[in-house]
Amino acid sequence: MATITVKTVTNAERENIRRCMEEYPDPIGAKNWKVDDALIQEIKDLKKSERLERMRQTYLNSRQQIYIKDRCKLINKSYKETVGEDVNIRSAKALAEVLENYPVTIREDELIVGSVTPTMRGCLWFPEVSDWLIDEIDTICTREYNPTFISEEDKEYYLKEVHPYWKDRCSFASIQKQLPDEVREKQNYGLWSCGIGMQQHVGHILSLDKHRLERGIGWYKERAQELIDTTDKSDPQYIDKYHYWKSIIIICDAIHMFALRYSAEAKRQAEKTQNEKRKKELLLISDTLKKVPWGKPDTFYEAVQSAWFMQLIYYYENNSVAQSPGRIDQKFYEYFKKDVIDGKELSLEAAKEILCSYWIKIAETNKVYTEAESRFRTGNPMFQNISLGGEDEKGNCAINELSYLCLKVEEFVHLDQPNTGVWIDKSATKDFIETALKVVGTGGGKPMFLGSESRIQHFKNLCGLPEEAARKNDSVCCSFMWNPYLPNMDHCADINPGVALEYVFTNGKDRKTGKQIGPMTGDPTKFKSVKEIFSALVKQIEYGIQMACLHASTIYKVWEEMFPAPYTSMFQGTCLTDGKDITKGGSLGHMSATQVSVGLVNVIDSLAAIEKVVFDEKNVTMTELIRALDSNFNGYEHLQAELLKAPKYGNDDEYADRWIPRIQKVLDHTYLNYPMRFGRLRKNPVYIHLSAGVLYGSMIGATPDGRKSGMPLAEGGISPMQGLELKGPSASMRSASKWDYEEINSVVYNQKFHPRTFENQDDIAKLATLVKIFLSKMGQHNNGTAHIQINVVSAETLRDAQKNPENYRDLIIRVAGYTAFFTEISRDLQDDLIARVEFERVN
Repeated sequence: MATITVKTVTNAERENIRRCMEEYPDPIGAKNWKVDDALIQEIKDLKKSERLERMRQTYLNSRQQIYIKDRCKLINKSYKETVGEDVNIRSAKALAEVLENYPVTIREDELIVGSVTPTMRGCLWFPEVSDWLIDEIDTICTREYNPTFISEEDKEYYLKEVHPYWKDRCSFASIQKQLPDEVREKQNYGLWSCGIGMQQHVGHILSLDKHRLERGIGWYKERAQELIDTTDKSDPQYIDKYHYWKSIIIICDAIHMFALRYSAEAKRQAEKTQNEKRKKELLLISDTLKKVPWGKPDTFYEAVQSAWFMQLIYYYENNSVAQSPGRIDQKFYEYFKKDVIDGKELSLEAAKEILCSYWIKIAETNKVYTEAESRFRTGNPMFQNISLGGEDEKGNCAINELSYLCLKVEEFVHLDQPNTGVWIDKSATKDFIETALKVVGTGGGKPMFLGSESRIQHFKNLCGLPEEAARKNDSVCCSFMWNPYLPNMDHCADINPGVALEYVFTNGKDRKTGKQIGPMTGDPTKFKSVKEIFSALVKQIEYGIQMACLHASTIYKVWEEMFPAPYTSMFQGTCLTDGKDITKGGSLGHMSATQVSVGLVNVIDSLAAIEKVVFDEKNVTMTELIRALDSNFNGYEHLQAELLKAPKYGNDDEYADRWIPRIQKVLDHTYLNYPMRFGRLRKNPVYIHLSAGVLYGSMIGATPDGRKSGMPLAEGGISPMQGLELKGPSASMRSASKWDYEEINSVVYNQKFHPRTFENQDDIAKLATLVKIFLSKMGQHNNGTAHIQINVVSAETLRDAQKNPENYRDLIIRVAGYTAFFTEISRDLQDDLIARVEFERVN
């Protein structure tokens, strides 16, 4: 293709969308439901149960622990026995070995069962993915970032049995060996990042849709066998497809066995207990798992249990994150309506308890990161997204009673997971928004608020989805809208504009080591205009994106060769019909959602400050500016003050904000030069960096916006620099509305309010109006922005929690795209959260 633009959609992409729509006609099931206002009031009046509080306390008293021996023993056995077999079959047999033999756990009180590890907040080790633990085995329990307990038995097994076998066989080792020399040598300097792809496999997927829920796992086995029997065997690719379909059959049978093992354990516990109420619950669990997820559910309870079991399998297959159930208030609603509203066979209280148990199951899942990656994601987020409300495919309001019940459950459970959000569009009701804000007011930053219309237009105009398909939207990960007619969204090839900015003033060299990382873009003291500075920045960014995409392509190449994900793939687009794993190009392979945001706001503020102080007011020369940056403003405090005083993003100041479209165009459009491996185009940029502003800020020197060396970069993604949004929440929103949200898939935008703001209904009503206007009417195209998350906590409370963490065990706070326990995140991130501007009124 000679020319690619953001509106280019290939014929292959359009054809795959058409086929996906045929195979999945109604994946969400959203409708304009007729709601019962009296039932909504009953939901608002519900009380927290003693059962839930016991489960919460078990969770809060647990610790993060890595479990190695039980899974790795089974994985080692399987891979040693299947040497020489097809790679799909090897992956399937390994997963089957785990599902048929891994210990099953049913906890006291829980109604929804299926546990990744024996204890809550446990995580598994995936030796086939990476082997970094050998370098941290003695420090992982005590490290500053996300310390993780490991038993002596597991430690010994890892050192004797796991590391010796997998150190050169894991995908991480192959990726490192296959990286181009230039990429390998420069990968750790921060200009780009593919870290998450190096340490995990395919993630960021929709883990639930109505079709798989209603079909059951048995349908997928039957379909795979049908394809084996009916496909043209003269096709040279038939043998590849055969092995893929055979892998699906192996996995489906193993899932059935896994469910039956849980059924047997529930029956065993029922026979032992003297508690008649619990006996009845356990027998129901046993009967349910004989039926689902193999077959279709008939009741609300069966639907929720089946959905969780289908999600649970992902955590045994690979080491990924962001498996997201999405819009569960739509997918579960017909079961809820049948049992609770129409048939009255299930009480509202019982439905609440089922959902609370489901919420806890999602919360208890975990994974372990390297120490470096833990600093990127301090707080150990899993990004399992649930979103509520929104519209149907015709643009009508789809808020229902279950939407309200889920909000109530979120209020009651009040843990770091799941990553709950609500859709705000023109049809969103005042009462629903205010109800959601009242939950936010209890602390924790959840639910977040998600804008839909601009992103629906993104999927229509940039990704080629027809109107009705684009409106069948769903959600994954931090704050992403995703669409069931596209395969998984993967995270690699992230560019860090803040690091690129530093290279402009070092002529491409890393400031600490002097190594040439970026291109030589000229002696910065000789730049004569801000235009020349911007031109140098563009070259640094373009180089970083090129390296990032080469890095990502290497990762995908290794996955294709040695590391398929058959269970993940069988629900992804047309993979099953294609007879291809998503890593091998099934359903046209991966979609990309590239992160482009670390230091992005500092770039905007720095360009505005240089233009103002150096070139407009001529208060300082470029030589003096470079000397000030090199000396970290020591001896140049007056210049630092001038730079800090210059116009800043977040105050609705056009002098700074006019840089937004310029930098966005460079970022969004440069990625188009690097299509994905199987032809999909990189057209889903996300302006999100979690807590990485702290990490990358510690790596780079002073910046021309007045920020000193080592200090955090601007937080979240498109949030203003900490302490510099000085004109109130609405002015900050007006700056944030100037991005082109039809080009972006997702952003993270934070605000923080003092709790007194939520003490009266008038302020809540004002904020509800402000949030709705921001998400449904503002933005370049007047069809809304994408995201806002709100922390309701005072700086005084956070400082006291730093001093007395034992008194704040369940204090959760919104970081950036995820929520974490405040006392478990690093001290520098705690300080960063405290430094954010705290609004005391809605204006």
